[in-house]
Amino acid sequence: MNSLQFSNDVIQISHPTISRHLIQYIYHGFLVAVFGSSIHQNTMDEVIAATAYSDLVLGAIDEPALLKVFLKFIFYARIDEMSLLDTLT
Repeated sequence: MNSLQFSNDVIQISHPTISRHLIQYIYHGFLVAVFGSSIHQNTMDEVIAATAYSDLVLGAIDEPALLKVFLKFIFYARIDEMSLLDTLT
């Protein structure tokens, strides 16, 4: 959570170009590559842990651009041809 809060703070104070690149990196390097695959696991414990983490993330983010990319990920991402939102419900 510290890294996420740090990224949130950096995005708020940095130049728009830096913010845009950092948000793209968070989306592709963390949300899709790491978080998406953990939510799409087969065991219920892993899904519960990832869902709880997503709740923590949503509570910690206060930068609108970062919140937008996180919600975009939840609503539109597809992992192994399956909608991430369908996996969470």
